[in-house]
Amino acid sequence: MRILVRQMIGGLSLGFVRVFIAVGYSLIYSTLLSLNFARGGFRVIEGYIRYFFLICPTGLFGRFVGEKA
Repeated sequence: MRILVRQMIGGLSLGFVRVFIAVGYSLIYSTLLSLNFARGGFRVIEGYIRYFFLICPTGLFGRFVGEKA
């Protein structure tokens, strides 16, 4: 039951993020009458930053994940 609740919460939160992105695109399109794809560049930069700080073994926080005390 816990897994089902977690999956539903995760799906709803991802859905809300996608809805907010779609609303942002439609708001920009309705005001400017052209699409602005600069948000994709920001998402790519965010992905690189997250990779460096959280996943990369030589990153700031990545080196502490595999260490044993």
